[in-house]
Amino acid sequence: MNYHLSLTLVLGVAWLGTRLCAGDACCPTTKETPSCCAKASTEAGADLAEKWGIQVASLRMTAGDRMVDFRYKVVDPTKATVVGKRESKAYLIDQNTGTKLQVPTSPKIGALRARADKPIAGTIYTVLFGNAARVVRPGSVVTIEIGEFRAAGLKVE
Repeated sequence: MNYHLSLTLVLGVAWLGTRLCAGDACCPTTKETPSCCAKASTEAGADLAEKWGIQVASLRMTAGDRMVDFRYKVVDPTKATVVGKRESKAYLIDQNTGTKLQVPTSPKIGALRARADKPIAGTIYTVLFGNAARVVRPGSVVTIEIGEFRAAGLKVE
């Protein structure tokens, strides 16, 4: 399978996942949360919401474990602008090995990351990190850095 076809399939799956997780099902006030919208620990989630205006919707493996899919929900658009800035570089750091994963970029599609200079409350945004060497695995504890934003101690599903 060629590279562009593979990338198109990954993006299609990511888009479909965003559609499945959107809406009130991921609202933090509901008691039932779909598995695709599982949250990080409550303490970390409260800190992220207060400081950065986001909640972690999910952090999981995708594309045959060759990518890590990070999704976050905007709860305060003003604070969340830092996370969605176009010029901010995004990294996922494996806390066990120190390996730093980046967002893959395609010449035709661009970065595999939803960017929003004006985030919308209640919207879930996606960032895909390349994991070709499969350093990060389910159960890994990672740190996500996007510009000034930093979330440490997140566990990959």
